Amino acid sequence: MSAEGLGGGQLGSPASRDHTDPTQLVTLSPGATAHVLLKITNAAALPTTTCQPADAIGLRVYPPNNTAAASVDFPFQACAKSGPVFLTVRTTVAGTGIPGFSS
Repeated sequence: MSAEGLGGGQLGSPASRDHTDPTQLVTLSPGATAHVLLKITNAAALPTTTCQPADAIGLRVYPPNNTAAASVDFPFQACAKSGPVFLTVRTTVAGTGIPGFSS
């Protein structure tokens, strides 16, 4: 997963993985859903010289075992410069996620 800029290019570093959750195999039937918890660090809280804040138009997401990315419209403040990690994802979980209520 990474931030996507206006021209469709990647902004900054890709997301890091939070390894505090146990890794588990998630097998989905056709039409089923899965979700991950995404943590976005406030780019304004990072040093301007190392982050170079920029407007992201969305997220570039690589579903498990796929090499083609999907784009998700989601505007937020990102870092244009590689280096600072401002996106963190947790383990994929089967089912629909509800922000703040998924476990």
